[in-house]
Amino acid sequence: MKINLLDCTLREAPIKDLILGKDVIQDFINGLEKTGINIIECGFLRDIGACQDNTIFKYASDIEPFLANKNVNRIYTALIDYGRYNIDNLTDFDGKSIDALRICFKKNERNEVIPFAKAIKDKGYKIFIQQVDTLAYNDYEICELIQEINKLKPYAYSIVDTFGSMYADDVRHLCKLVNNNLDNSIIMGFHAHNNLMLAASNSELFIELMNNIREIIIDTAVLGCGRGAGNAATELLIQYINSKFNGEYMLDPIFDIVDNLMPKFIGKWGYNIPYFISGTHNTHVFNINYLVEKHNIKSKNLKNFVETLNEYQKKHYDYTKLEQLYQDFLIANIS
Repeated sequence: MKINLLDCTLREAPIKDLILGKDVIQDFINGLEKTGINIIECGFLRDIGACQDNTIFKYASDIEPFLANKNVNRIYTALIDYGRYNIDNLTDFDGKSIDALRICFKKNERNEVIPFAKAIKDKGYKIFIQQVDTLAYNDYEICELIQEINKLKPYAYSIVDTFGSMYADDVRHLCKLVNNNLDNSIIMGFHAHNNLMLAASNSELFIELMNNIREIIIDTAVLGCGRGAGNAATELLIQYINSKFNGEYMLDPIFDIVDNLMPKFIGKWGYNIPYFISGTHNTHVFNINYLVEKHNIKSKNLKNFVETLNEYQKKHYDYTKLEQLYQDFLIANIS
């Protein structure tokens, strides 16, 4: 079995509006190359690119300067949120910039994303399918989607724990379901969030379950950098794979990244009780952030309020609607 690590730190960083600077971006990519990380995610592709010092790009050519000395043993990616990028802006693959695109999409977009992904594949890029919030699907819906994915034959398909709500039994069930239905030529991936402090352990369990079964990809970020509670930490998975599966990843370049490049990242993410509530109720962290930042809502009241939301409201951050629901909740609990 081949275990691939995909580091998405540079893509996660703009979530908190971090202005990294071109030198930091370049040094980060170079540092990840030295670790032996298999897949390096350079940022987002979006219709509205950010400034040159961020990792939100409009064109693949915007990433090209950072990949002037590409390592042929690595894959370089960017991520597209379906609906936020017009592929008319995407030139055909020429080997000078990113090699692959990861496409994430919501459940209600699943029927539209396959032709979108095919159009990108036809331009010559490797395609990764990132199914947002896998727990929102029942088994039949997952199998139905995988049937279409098998026809597309992307490079990889990932189980995604968007709200950090999976326990070990969820990982076991989904691994068995997906592995039994996904074409053997497609690499199987796992993306964990840390709302329940299980990102690393669930990722390690995924590796154990897939051992000697098929090639896999584990998404990680340095120090677990990511939205809300963060992701599985690159350094933890490197150590685990090196210790248990004879991996040959290098930790020293990660330490250099942490010491020299990560200080401006620190404090932008991490486990706390509001994110724990997000994980236990499988709700979007943007809802949680809104309530905590605007209303300084106490933890017990936050839990009680989230429990009143229906499944749609938990997953969609309509702040106007959320504010009205919160005011209604206050009135009901005061009267």
